Amino acid sequence: MQIHDLAESFLGAMQHTFLATTRRAYRYDLDFFARSVPDMDAAAVTASHLRSFLAATTDRAPSTLGASPGRVTLLFRLGLSQQPGAR
Repeated sequence: MQIHDLAESFLGAMQHTFLATTRRAYRYDLDFFARSVPDMDAAAVTASHLRSFLAATTDRAPSTLGASPGRVTLLFRLGLSQQPGAR
């Protein structure tokens, strides 16, 4: 599953859990991350990819910098665990 598709599935599942403003913030960060690793299968993402993404975000507002890693981490923690064949 592509990262963008995983993010869409994740955000859809969180529609009733997150406020609209929270979903927008997640969408922004997850889309930004998906653009940093285009055409990559979500299961192939490594810590190196995440570190590169975080390094590319150093010019963002401090409040955004603090939240972005958690948003991307939650996507992978919850999103991939929901995929068929997940352990």
